[in-house]
Amino acid sequence: MAATVSLRPVKDTTIYGNGDKELSNGVGAHLFAGSSGEKRVLRSLIAFNLAGQVPAGATINAVTLTLTINTPLNNANTVGLHRVLADWGEAGSIALSGGGGGAEAKPGDATWKARFLGTANWTTNGGDFSAATAASTPVRGMAGTATFSGSGMVADVQAWANNPAANFGWILVAADEAGPAVRFSSREGGAAPSLLIDYTASTGGGNVAPSITTQPIAQTVATGARVTLSVAATGSPAPFFEWRKDGIAIAGATNATLGLNAVTTADSGSYTVVVANAAGSVTSAAATVTVTAPSGGDTSGARLSNLSVRAAMAAGQTLFVGFSVKGGGRELIVRGVGPTLGNFGLAGAMADPRLELYDGGTLVTQNDDWGNAATLSTAFGSVGAFPLVASSRDAALLQTVDGTRSVQLKGTGAGVALVELYDTGTGNTPRLVNVSARNQVGTGDNILIFGFFIAGTGTKNVLIRAVGPTLGALGVTGVLVDPKFSVFPAGSTVAVASNDNWNASLAPTFTSVGAFPLDPNSRDAALVTTLTPGSYTVQVSGADGGTGEALVEIYEVP
Repeated sequence: MAATVSLRPVKDTTIYGNGDKELSNGVGAHLFAGSSGEKRVLRSLIAFNLAGQVPAGATINAVTLTLTINTPLNNANTVGLHRVLADWGEAGSIALSGGGGGAEAKPGDATWKARFLGTANWTTNGGDFSAATAASTPVRGMAGTATFSGSGMVADVQAWANNPAANFGWILVAADEAGPAVRFSSREGGAAPSLLIDYTASTGGGNVAPSITTQPIAQTVATGARVTLSVAATGSPAPFFEWRKDGIAIAGATNATLGLNAVTTADSGSYTVVVANAAGSVTSAAATVTVTAPSGGDTSGARLSNLSVRAAMAAGQTLFVGFSVKGGGRELIVRGVGPTLGNFGLAGAMADPRLELYDGGTLVTQNDDWGNAATLSTAFGSVGAFPLVASSRDAALLQTVDGTRSVQLKGTGAGVALVELYDTGTGNTPRLVNVSARNQVGTGDNILIFGFFIAGTGTKNVLIRAVGPTLGALGVTGVLVDPKFSVFPAGSTVAVASNDNWNASLAPTFTSVGAFPLDPNSRDAALVTTLTPGSYTVQVSGADGGTGEALVEIYEVP
């Protein structure tokens, strides 16, 4: 039997990007899509509860979302609806005046970075949602209504009717996010959004609620391993699945099997899966996953063996590079390359780089021009480093190091420079145990790119960090407020690891490798991953497109 039901949202809010603060509009009177006067990108979340309104087993025929327009006269944009893939919150934030500037988010609010502020973040800043547009419509000020309908919305609502646990609503995204924001009345506003659903009720058909026949099993694994959790269930129609960690839905985890690659201690927790169909739902028993760092000494045959950092430097700017050797003295090559880069077709290379090597605050040695020294040329060849132009103004050092040192590269003027560090020895004792670099992070071609090489055999567990905000607490000015990074194998455009905001569960790992602590609430980035021998790059940029000083670090995790 055909029927219709009209629903009011159970929650709606606006999230605000490209700002320094966590902003939201949980109980504000308006929803937005587009760019505000503060040059922030605005998107809005909206969700409806179908439970008790659309009967189990119903077939969805048509869906229409109606929003009341409350937009300045000259503002116009096309707005699309996208299905949200993870749960989110609406708390007590309320934006004053027109609402475009947002308000300081309250705990539990959804923001540009957080699904629930203080509890859980989006996997991708700006919200986790389907790339496919469920429906779109042009919106122009000043009044009237905007309606959204189409087969994409029917498919979304049908999926939610079949599997209520996957109903996280839609996000409103402007087609031109640099264009002017359009504004609608929220559920707290004068005319709340309305969702009209046309459906045909099921006549029975022998629907059977799900029953779990095989529960997921608890596992204890070492850092870097793969974890596979599985569930088996019966039911009619065939059930849907939604995996959760510590009670929070995992975006995109909707199969009977959940696979976690290269796990870290942050993956430890209690995992459950909700199994649902049109006749009902059931939650599995909890499976505890425990991820432990390897104990004892480093037994792998892999080790850090070199690093490289290329930077476009302004006049008077200094590039900082750090490293530590453990287990005795190791002979290392340090190079500051400028003029020779021109042989590779690079324009604008630094004309005269200079290297200074420090032990703490004490200058150990320095070099301005490498002088075509025979010992250096031989050392370059032994590690496979490209030759420097004879008598060029490139700089180079050959030094035995035991402990922690730092290098400063400076120049007489602006230009692109490359700092390289090579381990000339073999075997794992002594060895490099961490490398780092600090420099200005820009945008486009001027992001910070840090190259490193893992030599030997087996695998190497490494901690990688991109530190910005915490540098401010250490006295560094002009820091990158929200760094993110991705790790790429040489010759690949597919990242093997990436992180935006670090997880507090990594704090014990920082202590174990001698890394300084990060502010628990900072937007610094960090992760532990397992890598096989070969060349890699870490690419550091601003998650919000920002620029500033950042430190990238790599530590071996024994």
